[in-house]
Amino acid sequence: MRVLELIDRASRGGAEKHTRLFSEELARQGHKVWLVHPGGPYTPDFAASSRHGVNVIELPALRSNLIVAVRLLRSLLAHEDIEVIHSHQYRADLVTALAASGQVLATTIHNFLGKDLPWTRAPFRRALYYPFSRFALSRMNLVIATSSYGAAYVRQFFGIDDERLKIILNSIDPAELSNIRPAEKTRAELELPRDRPLIACAATLEPRKGQTHLLRAIAKVCSEISEQHPVLLLLGEGPQERELTQLAKDLGIEDSVRLLGFRADAKDVIAACDVYIQPSLVDPLPRALLEAMFLRVPVIASNVDGIPDVVTNGRTGHLVPPADYRALALSILRVLRTDSSEVTGRAREFVLQRCTIGSMVRSFLEHVERIPRTTS
Repeated sequence: MRVLELIDRASRGGAEKHTRLFSEELARQGHKVWLVHPGGPYTPDFAASSRHGVNVIELPALRSNLIVAVRLLRSLLAHEDIEVIHSHQYRADLVTALAASGQVLATTIHNFLGKDLPWTRAPFRRALYYPFSRFALSRMNLVIATSSYGAAYVRQFFGIDDERLKIILNSIDPAELSNIRPAEKTRAELELPRDRPLIACAATLEPRKGQTHLLRAIAKVCSEISEQHPVLLLLGEGPQERELTQLAKDLGIEDSVRLLGFRADAKDVIAACDVYIQPSLVDPLPRALLEAMFLRVPVIASNVDGIPDVVTNGRTGHLVPPADYRALALSILRVLRTDSSEVTGRAREFVLQRCTIGSMVRSFLEHVERIPRTTS
């Protein structure tokens, strides 16, 4: 099959990593793949996909000029005889809907289409966003939601019927999570004390990810423990960096919080930790959470949106109400004081059975193959 993967941004986000992993897995399974992106901080990672047989194309017009992007994409589609276009994010959906002619069209929904995107809160932008998204999604033969909540949201707000709307849980690549660096080496590199528990959170530093509530929970935990206070490692970049730094100082826990920024070795950092926390207020289904589960790190996460699809309270992890720092603190203390080996074993098995990139690609292709082909 000849598949074009199209994404409209190249920052260091989950959608970008998903698109890269998906493209590489398609190529591994023997398909001809093109990955088209606009360029940005994630460009080197996209470019590295060429080692797996992916044809990588940088198309800046995806961010700067949609009319030019449509024209260039039409030319590529005609020249390469593309059979399937798989788009990611709303601009890519719109370009795909305008440029396609006879191809099978599919999209994966990575965000809740305005619910969790700050720029859509402006009335004018929101007024444009929904009609354009509705038009683009109306052209899609297949709409993939990465959680049951995501599917319900798309069904409610965009009227996508169940024949086109399918749930395929978000996924990780087990191969990328192999060869983990020993925990003691990670502690030494980050100059972390050997005798203090480590807690990780990997997410963009922005309000919807809930790190302010996590910091308050850490302060509560530190007040309950007389010594060996845990160290919170925040992995990620974002607009709240200064605010979170100041909040840690205000709470008197600056010695217990480290903002690490973007880390290419995030898997090693997470694997070295005693607890992984996903305190999101809104989240379709974060990949970092799945990675922690695969790595047998006990997870605590907000009981929100798509997260309960993979975290069953007390079985594969621990769920707490979103924005409830007291409940989060109690859960942290409980996990630090108990043996979580059975829970982490079940979590890893769940991910291996339901959330690998190989199984996600196979499910995607099965749905695509059932779609009747049309001619331009």
